Amino acid sequence: MNSEFLNKMRYDASLIYCFCYNPDEVNWLSTDGTSGKGSDARKIRGVTFMAAPKMWFGEGYNPILELKTIMGFKYSKPIQYDKNVYVELFELYDSSSLKENRKKQDEFWRFLTANRVLSSYEKNNSFNFLEWVRKKNK
Repeated sequence: MNSEFLNKMRYDASLIYCFCYNPDEVNWLSTDGTSGKGSDARKIRGVTFMAAPKMWFGEGYNPILELKTIMGFKYSKPIQYDKNVYVELFELYDSSSLKENRKKQDEFWRFLTANRVLSSYEKNNSFNFLEWVRKKNK
C-alpha cells in the first residue's frame, strides 16, 4: 500500500469515505437495508457500507452518519489538524477470520445498526450517491 497516498488522503478536505481491506475476504450482500456481520459489505444507492480493517470518514459523510457519532465508536480516532475520523479495527493484512478481528467487525456492524444507518439511508435517499459525486466533480 502506498503510504504517501494514504497520508495525503486522510487530510483531504473533500474526503467522503475510504476503506482499506482485502477484497478476497469481503462477502458482498444484497441491498436489503439490514445489518451485516464480520466482513460483509453492502452498497446502497452507490454508498458502500462495510466493517473494513481501516476506515476513514470525512465531512462529506455527515449526511449519512455524523462524524461526531462515528467518534462515539470505541475504535475511532480524530485525525489531527482535520475534521476527518479514522477507525482501525485491525491491521490491514491480518485475516478478518481471526476471532478477535471478527468480533471487532461485528461490533462496528452493531454500531451502524444501533444508529439505524443502513435502513435510514436507504429509506431517506432516493438518489444514487455515485451519480451525485460524479456530477459534483465535473
